[in-house]
Amino acid sequence: MGLNGTIKPVERSTIQEQIYTDLRHRIMCGFFFPGHLFKLMEVAAAYGSSAMPVREALSRLVAERALENAPNRSIVVPVLSEDRLEDLRRVRKTVEGFAIRAAFDHLTAPDLDEIRALLAYQVSLEGTGNIPEAVEANARFHFQLYRLSRSVVLMPIIESLWLQFGPYLGHATALNDLNPGRGLVHHHAMLAALGRRDLDATIAAFEKDVDISFDLLAANPPPGRKKVAE
Repeated sequence: MGLNGTIKPVERSTIQEQIYTDLRHRIMCGFFFPGHLFKLMEVAAAYGSSAMPVREALSRLVAERALENAPNRSIVVPVLSEDRLEDLRRVRKTVEGFAIRAAFDHLTAPDLDEIRALLAYQVSLEGTGNIPEAVEANARFHFQLYRLSRSVVLMPIIESLWLQFGPYLGHATALNDLNPGRGLVHHHAMLAALGRRDLDATIAAFEKDVDISFDLLAANPPPGRKKVAE
């Protein structure tokens, strides 16, 4: 039969989808800091892939504004201006706050138990220096609540916001890791308010949680942050 009888044409797209999904998740969860340079062949070697699926995956992430093209045919994690970060702060509060409000209609005791367990895991990571896992655990805490909104429209919008902010969240988490207890105080407040079914207090704690990351970044910007509006 030869090769034509065994090779399936969908395999390349499957590899590309797997690479895209993994890179997207890592960007969203802060595995890469602002300014990180992606070199095509290095990424391909890391995934044990040829260059083509990696190029396609990176191009999709550029289209989503998670990455951007740079000179010499390389691709980087964007370095955002102060204005862009402040815009992200405002939009995150609005959109994710809306998701929390919608989630209240569907919140159950088992949901609270799951959120409580996720927070307990976050506590266990404090001070360990395991920044990628801490950022990923933070994302799981938030998205567990957002998914309760049951909105197929909201979730992709929130994911887009986290794709833009994820690299900065990694930097903020690294700063918070130097002060165990500080980074999760508002998560504890959110959980307590959720348990009381106090929507206003939950939103207030959520907004303070967003602010603490952005305020840390304003005081301790990562290298190379742009100072002018984009």
